[in-house]
Amino acid sequence: SQVSVSLRGASTIATDTAQIVLMDQGLNHLTLLFDIADNFNTNMNTTFAILLTPAILGVSGAFLFGLGITYTVVLNMTGLAFGLGNTMLPLLKQPTSKELNREVKDYAKKTK
Repeated sequence: SQVSVSLRGASTIATDTAQIVLMDQGLNHLTLLFDIADNFNTNMNTTFAILLTPAILGVSGAFLFGLGITYTVVLNMTGLAFGLGNTMLPLLKQPTSKELNREVKDYAKKTK
């Protein structure tokens, strides 16, 4: 996908049209941005696999083994629940307020 990145202090049109604006007027956080994108991509691929596996098992079970629609629906709903749980995992990894305060203090020391 394409994402436009701008720096704080750039022209108004650049900051208005950018999806991401780096506020420290430098490219220091660009590697963090790539890490976030990689983590997002990995999470999406995992969620896709979690959702696709029960669907394939349900359809193949219905055609090959004569399993009913109830089994297929339960299997798909279970996959949906696990997929939803996987998409919520990044919320559990949010930094605590102590970690955020430490990062802000470290950043303030670097800029002085």
